[in-house]
Amino acid sequence: MRTPAVLRLVLATAFLPLAAHAEPQWIWINRNAKSKEKVTFKTSFELKGTVKSATLTFTCDNGAAAFLNGQKAGDNPDWQQPTKTDVTKLVNSGANELRFDAKNNEGSAALVATLTVESQNGKTTTFESGPEWQAAATGSTEFKPAVVIAKYGAGPWGQALTRDGKGGKRDSGPGVSADPASLQIATGFKVELIYTVPKAEQGSWVSMTEDPKGRLLVGDQYGGVFRVTVPPLGKTEGTKVEALHLPNGNDGKPLGGAHGLLSAFDSLYLMNNEMKDKGLWRLRDTDGDDQFDKAELIRTCQGGGEHGPHGIALGPDGKSIYFVAGNHTKLPENLNYARPVAIGEDHLLPRMWDANGHAKGILAPGGYVCKTDPEGKRVELFAGGFRNQYDIAFDANGELFTYDSDMEWDMGSPWYMPTRINHIVSGGDYGWRSGAGRWPSY
Repeated sequence: MRTPAVLRLVLATAFLPLAAHAEPQWIWINRNAKSKEKVTFKTSFELKGTVKSATLTFTCDNGAAAFLNGQKAGDNPDWQQPTKTDVTKLVNSGANELRFDAKNNEGSAALVATLTVESQNGKTTTFESGPEWQAAATGSTEFKPAVVIAKYGAGPWGQALTRDGKGGKRDSGPGVSADPASLQIATGFKVELIYTVPKAEQGSWVSMTEDPKGRLLVGDQYGGVFRVTVPPLGKTEGTKVEALHLPNGNDGKPLGGAHGLLSAFDSLYLMNNEMKDKGLWRLRDTDGDDQFDKAELIRTCQGGGEHGPHGIALGPDGKSIYFVAGNHTKLPENLNYARPVAIGEDHLLPRMWDANGHAKGILAPGGYVCKTDPEGKRVELFAGGFRNQYDIAFDANGELFTYDSDMEWDMGSPWYMPTRINHIVSGGDYGWRSGAGRWPSY
């Protein structure tokens, strides 16, 4: 999982030329992006003749607003869904200025955009973003050449501008889900498609738990929680989906952004990753109306985004809760106990940090697993040394497992470690270290 930021530009008709590239380039104000950083990009161009059409396509991790000649041209709230907008009426015959106000939440950042202008004679010319663009901290007038972060198509952003975004809104997703007949399953099992999530209305479901009544509670990565009543076995019609009215957090807004959900101990445990007051929340229904009306933050976990606090699982003893966090998450506030897991590092040779600044300055334990009681009164560090494990699961013998992500930018380096499934043991350290500090696989 990644959290970057990007932009690409395309112009066409007769005009004073901008520099053209064989491929668009991801740009930012510097190589080492800062958390919560806001950057303004601008470029000027001059058009001659009559413009027939002009289309602006852009995306930015973690978001951007576009302005053409001082007028709002579009918003991009989700870098994975590009914004494509008709800006014909905003283009001038003569001098023009294109500006983007971009922001980064955490991790790597970059911007990519294309402005395509077609003249009345049918000529179309394309130009891409690159180092000739100007960048400055938002609010500053000290502009300097933008820094190229990566070529278009490079990880982690890929071919971001070709995805089916619609005006900055979430893509509605495919019209149909995968055909169950195309899935490989064990003998004696059957797969039935009971619901296809409309992403534009219900977001991206990334967490799930089953409540005492056999209903599914699912969390939208950036939104609320939905309750799904599934039809009886053998039937695929009649699935009921309702949005829950969750209680407010400490900021007065409804809780959400749940990367982890767990129904246990007459409560719903919610790992708030995207909203304010990130960490483990306990929700209860105190008046019996089948809605959660009381919320309590039982342990703060500072971190967010795709390397923030993630999944939750009930311990095999039925009395404890385990939760996981990615490597951009601080240890839980007021940690009570730590099994022998490294906290901090000591290197004999100087370390090379990631050249793009990813996870620079972050030390062990990186991603971790914690264990707590139902009230969150005693939290202990169970294991660490992960990069960005999203969820955990216990097998029938009570053994704990996870799937950890790789750092694909490290491919070809001596310290690269591929994606992996880990058997998590008490006090285990699984070797993630930032940059070249990575432990060897042995």
